[in-house]
Amino acid sequence: MIIVLLGLLFLTEISAAEIYTQIKNEAQQLFCRKLQVPAEQLKINFTYIPENLSVNNASKLEVFTQKNHVRPGEQAIWVQITDQGKIVDKFPISVDVSIVKDVVVARQRINRGSALKSSDLKMEKRVLGKYWQDYFFSLNELQGCEAKQLIKNGLPVTKRMVRQTPLIERGQSVKVEIHSKTMTITFTAIAMDDGFKGDRIKLQPENSSNVIQGVIATNNLVVLYQE
Repeated sequence: MIIVLLGLLFLTEISAAEIYTQIKNEAQQLFCRKLQVPAEQLKINFTYIPENLSVNNASKLEVFTQKNHVRPGEQAIWVQITDQGKIVDKFPISVDVSIVKDVVVARQRINRGSALKSSDLKMEKRVLGKYWQDYFFSLNELQGCEAKQLIKNGLPVTKRMVRQTPLIERGQSVKVEIHSKTMTITFTAIAMDDGFKGDRIKLQPENSSNVIQGVIATNNLVVLYQE
């Protein structure tokens, strides 16, 4: 599927310098639209544009990509110039696209398993490439998260480095309630899995070798229902 940039330019015997400028402007609009970022956050380095472009009597210029999904990084895009529906010229240009955006960075060393606090983090402007969506663009995105690994001071925080803090953690002592139609039995057990609200986890009742399963209700309560 060829994605064609809307907003075609009408050209009539313009200079090569002018068409270079128009190509660059149209390429910027293409990436702004496809990446959904404002122009001030987009950086494009044009690594190859043909010289001595033929633009005589050209009536329409299109900048497009043959990719369904556009990402930052080095890539080729296409320029097509037509006159009354007839192709006058068509050629690729090479670009290196990056995004300049504020991302969440570690203000200090964060140990593995530590809950992330706002005092541990700060915002810094960074140049991002192909995997730019792996970063965090707001401190609020990291509420309730913990580090999956050591995060060094000054290192941008990515989605692979953190996880939501489980409501119940493996090895935690929890209250267990077994509900039936006629009674409720309460006892204490050790969680054998990490889990979030609604997750089913394994439990080992204290002073027992048996393993049971229950559903997490709160940060200290697991429930089982019996007919």
